[in-house]
Amino acid sequence: MTPEKIAEHAIKWMEIVDKDGNNSISLEEFNEFFNSMDGIFMTEQEIEQMFRDFDDSGDGELSIEEFARAITQAIVPDEPNDEDDVVEE
Repeated sequence: MTPEKIAEHAIKWMEIVDKDGNNSISLEEFNEFFNSMDGIFMTEQEIEQMFRDFDDSGDGELSIEEFARAITQAIVPDEPNDEDDVVEE
């Protein structure tokens, strides 16, 4: 799935994940979301760390933009995108 597609899905997922309807995702909602995703295996500690890493505002909630970046990182595998990532023989 491309990052663009994930961003599109983030808006739809936000409506499902945002249980209290405040247009942001709490740590509890974020944790429930990742625990319900098939094929994503993360510990609660990893989920909490990811949440903190993407909570740029530091308000304890993820905005749609922060949520989209978090799920993009979790779902789209890292790909080499510069010369530092290429192993030379």
